[in-house]
Amino acid sequence: MDSASEPSERASGTGAGVLAALVGAALLGAMFAGDGSGVGGTLPVGGAAVLLLVGALLAVAFGRLPAPRLGRSGAVLVCSLVLLVTWTGVTVWWSIVGDLSWDAFNKSAAYAVFLGLGLVLAAAGRAQAARLAGAMLSIVIGTTLVWALVTKAVPALAKDERVARLNEPVDHWNALALLADIAIVLGLWLGTEREHRRAVRVAGALLVYVATLALMLTLSRAGVVVGVVVLALWLFLSTERVQSGLLLFASAGPALAIAGWAFTRSGLSEDLASLSDREADGAVFGVLALVGAARGRAGHGRPSAFAHRRSATSIRPRSRDRRGHPRSRRGSGCIGRRRRCGLIGP
Repeated sequence: MDSASEPSERASGTGAGVLAALVGAALLGAMFAGDGSGVGGTLPVGGAAVLLLVGALLAVAFGRLPAPRLGRSGAVLVCSLVLLVTWTGVTVWWSIVGDLSWDAFNKSAAYAVFLGLGLVLAAAGRAQAARLAGAMLSIVIGTTLVWALVTKAVPALAKDERVARLNEPVDHWNALALLADIAIVLGLWLGTEREHRRAVRVAGALLVYVATLALMLTLSRAGVVVGVVVLALWLFLSTERVQSGLLLFASAGPALAIAGWAFTRSGLSEDLASLSDREADGAVFGVLALVGAARGRAGHGRPSAFAHRRSATSIRPRSRDRRGHPRSRRGSGCIGRRRRCGLIGP
């Protein structure tokens, strides 16, 4: 019976991984084609999410994926959002600006669809749902922030060349700053979790570096305030405070230094800067950003490795003698010699 359950669990894990990849692709499409506070990307992004949700629900109906189970708080959240979407759609009938109300309805419906995808993914991931969602969000938000920094280094890739505040690809600097705040927490989780491999911890350190640099270049005061609050909560709730502090020093430190230099360059911090200034300063910024990433990668891992070696030695089993008795770590050689000489008994 156990052997029969192993293939089903393996299949469920594979289905959860595939679903996480598809949901991540939909979120990445929302990042790049969501049109910020506009409505141009609502139809393609929302339409793709609807198709994905329909496919996921069909998989649930045919038993390929487990059905979501809502607790009391989950039911309250779903009902509240459904009522909000319904009310937004009803208001179209008497709205004096029906087109704007219709756009608001489409956006709120897209939010509800993405919530449904999250619920299905949580059920598919089961005990690993939080880790699966965290890894997926780290990849999606990390990709978004890296592209944002690339547009600063290569101004030709930016859509709006007049604004110096970092806003690509979501077209809104405050929204990008909030994504950076989320990425900082995700990076701390990836970089300080003892169960993660070294490559994952290094990726977490790089995510903290990229998120900090992007956050500063958005010039969003609200984003910085939220970031400070989030960091305070993380340090208060986390059991790896020392590791988190070391990671922040190794990763956020170079990012803050580069951001401080960028604030002094007109091509990176002033609106309506000339193309030549933006290209010249952007090239230097790109080189410094790569050097800072290499520095953050090299600086991370040593404290983590030390902590892991320390924890490994603390739980290392004690050696035993030929009779099975635990051997003392201190003075074991002296005790052994006395025992062999008959000075002490077994």
